[in-house]
Order: sequence, then structure tokens, then C-alpha cells
Amino acid sequence: MTTQTILLVDDQPELIDPTLALLRDHYTIRVAIDGARALRAVARGGVDLILLDVMMPVTDGYEVCRQLKNDPATAQIPIIFLTAQQDATDEAKGFALGAADYIHKPPHPDLLRARISNQLELKRHRDHLETLVRERTQALEQANQQLTAANQAKADFLTVISHEMRTPLNSVIGFSDCLLADPSVTPEHQSLLRFIHDAGVHLLANINDIIDFVRLDPLTFTLEQMAFNLAQHLQDVVRGMRKEADQKGLTLRIEVDESANQHVVGDPRRLGQVLRHLLSNGIKFTQQGGVTVHLSAVPLPDPEKMHFLITVQDTGCGIPYDKLSFIFQQFTQTENPYTRKQGGFGMGLAICQKLVTLMTGQLQVVHSDPSGTLISFAVDLRLADCRPIGMASSAPEPLAVPTTASSTDKPLDRAAVAERLTEIARGLHSGNLRVLEHLEPLRLLLAGSSLVTEFSQLEQALEAYAFDVASQHLTTLTRRLQES
Repeated sequence: MTTQTILLVDDQPELIDPTLALLRDHYTIRVAIDGARALRAVARGGVDLILLDVMMPVTDGYEVCRQLKNDPATAQIPIIFLTAQQDATDEAKGFALGAADYIHKPPHPDLLRARISNQLELKRHRDHLETLVRERTQALEQANQQLTAANQAKADFLTVISHEMRTPLNSVIGFSDCLLADPSVTPEHQSLLRFIHDAGVHLLANINDIIDFVRLDPLTFTLEQMAFNLAQHLQDVVRGMRKEADQKGLTLRIEVDESANQHVVGDPRRLGQVLRHLLSNGIKFTQQGGVTVHLSAVPLPDPEKMHFLITVQDTGCGIPYDKLSFIFQQFTQTENPYTRKQGGFGMGLAICQKLVTLMTGQLQVVHSDPSGTLISFAVDLRLADCRPIGMASSAPEPLAVPTTASSTDKPLDRAAVAERLTEIARGLHSGNLRVLEHLEPLRLLLAGSSLVTEFSQLEQALEAYAFDVASQHLTTLTRRLQES
């Protein structure tokens, strides 16, 4: 073990010798006979403790102490004043300057050794703690650098997926759509084109799920906060999924309690995304019967909030009991011939779980058996003080369950809708991602109209950055607007 070094500062040689004799067997001793030499000796380094006389010519002990404590490089060296002065005022001045201890001359040998030992032990512990802090700080800095590099790698990954994989895939889907619309294509070739088109759409959906899952980082992802009618918004989502249900001969309906017809503040896009995933699963794994959505709400102690419960009930094949504990984990699917036939990466419910968690809500399977599955998600939302632009200004009324799209038609602000569609067309032409900013205003303008299905298709294509497909849906929506 390295011997610790003590600097003994005193201008009286006859008083230095007894102290040297007392300490030299246990410590390395350096000597300075005035303040200036003491400062130079400390500047050379290697000093663990200073025994400092007060009364010295030119630069006294108080001044030496002041200079050392004001220098960050030497401020942590413990200083023990060793002086013949007995005045309590002098002792208080020494402590005020940062001295660790104050011993009167002549010191008792055992007392001097004990106080030096205590101060050096304290310094040893302090030095150890500072070393640990430095090491931990360096480790945290390295971890932060690694995290930054990982985030950059994730961003690079998303860029590659978005541009290098989705762009050619969108072209495959878009061109196959165009060929399918060509009346000169033979039925046999149409069947092959439909296979190509559906496989492309399926692959694009899987890629989009992976990208969305990676983006939903709790540390960096922020939910939007805007006012909207929750019941109306969920009805629009259900209406947008009706085509998928109709293709399988399934019923799809939504039931809304009167208490749940509220304007709230939240992220309508992400709430709609959760419902779309749940509906997609329900439709996908149901062969006969249908899917029912139910929205209810109850008051909370906070009068500015309400607790909303959304349930999705299907009549599908159900989820095996032993799979319920990890059904919301990524890349998870139940193993049976029917689910394997449906394909997919098993990301949908994992994305829903992440989104609901970000909303501080709860997602769970209420029950599941061979006759069907009931999934619910609950979230507390703040009630809106005002209506967003495009919504009715009258008080909310109970929502009737729509039987057809036309039953919910309402007068449209055609000029405002046309303006938004024009901006989206310009964005698609230039490849500007800010085109997504027009989706929410357009959603509010079309809420409750007969154009919700076409808008939903456009929205899904834009959010997937499938600009070729989005252009086709935009053309359809524009034509339907002109015809309506």
C-alpha cells in the first residue's frame, strides 16, 4: 500500500522536528518553511494532507488556506491548522476558510495521530466516491452514445424500409391495380394479377406494422392532443372497415351509449388505429357471423374527464387459453391451421398494446372461446371545452347506429374539402411528407358524410407512404365528391 504524504508547513524549525519524529514512521513527510513554498509544494502534486501553521511572515496560514480552497485542483486536500493561537475567533476563521480541523500547539501525540488518521480516512473514502462517480459518469456517457447510435441506426433502418422497400412495392400494387382495371386483360391473367396485388398489399401491411412498432418509443413518441367527437370518429372508422366485412359476408356494426357521445381531447388518429387493428383481427379470424363494437362511458371524480370503454366482440375461432398471457407480445400468433392461413407477423395487437399504454389506458382480452373473442380497451379522456372546426356546434345528441352510409349524410363544405384535396394532390406530386397534415382537417370536414369510406382508404395509403395507391384513392374521392 502506498504511503500517504503529509505537507508540514511551519516557519519555526525547532517545532518541525518533534512533529517529524512523531509522524515519519507512518507517513511520507514534506516540509515547507513559509507560505510561498507551501503553495509551490502543493502545486507539484502528491500531497494528501496539510499541517499548516497560522502565524508566518509574508503569507500566513489563513492566506495559504484561502488560495488552496479557491483552486479546484487543491480544494479537496484536507488542511489541519496547527497553531499556538488559542483565541476561538481565530479558530472560527480557520474553519470558515475551509479547514478540516484546528489543533493547538503543542499537540498531544495520540490526539495528533488520531485526527490525521481520521482526515486521511475521510479523504480516502471521498476519493473513492469521486472515482466511482467519474466511472459511472463515463459509463453513462458511453451508454448515451450507444443509445444515440442505436437511435440513428433505427432511423436509418426506417429510412431504408420506407424508401428502398416500400417505394418499389407501391409501384407493384399501383401497376397491378391499373392492369386489373383494364378490360382487355383475360380472366386468367386477372386472377394472376389479383394474386400479385393481394400479396403486395399483404407484404406492405406487414412492413408498415414493423415500422409503426419501432416508431412507438415511449421516450420519443408524442401523442397529439386535439378536440374531436369520439363516437363520431369511431363510427367513421367502423364505416371505413365495412368493405372488408362485406367481402366475407360478415356483419359489422357499432353501438354507442348516449353518455359516450362526447367531444374529447386526445389523439384521434391513434385511437382509430387501435380500433382498426382490433376490427381487422376480428374480421380476419371470423368466418361467419360478424363483429360488434360498443362504446360506453362513465364519469370520473374529476369532472373534466370521463372513462371510456371500447369493446370489440367477434364470432370467430377464439384464442386458446394458454396463449392469452402473451397475445399482446410482438411476433405472436396463435398456432392453428386457420390462423396460419391468415398470415401476418403478429404485430397488430403488440402495436395496440403500445398505443394504449402510451395513452395510460388498458387493453385486455375479456373472454375468448371457440364461439368468439371479446377485447376491450379503456382510456380516460379529458372533455373538450369547444368543438373543432368542421363539427356541429349544437349540443351532442345520441348517435343512431348507421345501417347504410347514406343515412348519415350531412351537408358538406365542398369548397373546404376541395381545397384540402388540392393540397394533398400537390403534396403527392412533389413527394412532400407534410401532406399528412391535411388528413385531420379533412377527416373533420367529412365526418358523418357518405365519403368516409373513400377517405379512410386514402388515409391508410398516405399513412403507409403508399403514394401511388394514395393517388388512386384521391382520384376516387375527388370523383365521388363531384358526384355527390
